[in-house]
Amino acid sequence: MHRHILPIVISALAITTTPAAADETRSTRVHYGDLNLTEVGDADELVRRVQLAAREVCADNVGERDPRIVADIRTCVRDAMAQAIRDLDHPVVTARYAREETRVLASR
Repeated sequence: MHRHILPIVISALAITTTPAAADETRSTRVHYGDLNLTEVGDADELVRRVQLAAREVCADNVGERDPRIVADIRTCVRDAMAQAIRDLDHPVVTARYAREETRVLASR
């Protein structure tokens, strides 16, 4: 089976406490060539990788504990993940992401 090697790109506006960098767009690549996305476990692993990458891009080591910044980071992560999963457009990954998103929302 031929596996895709093309990376997913996670892009998001950087969350920052400095106005000068507020419009900066950051991105990173999430590689998944080692995963078989038709397998549930591998699809879950890709969702995990996308989440970690989105957190990295959105938070960018912001050590801020201001509730508004924390809320902005959560929104950024959610939006970046949703866009990456939509861009990938793989039915198993989309289903696993939707399942995870539902679980997270239910736990709040």
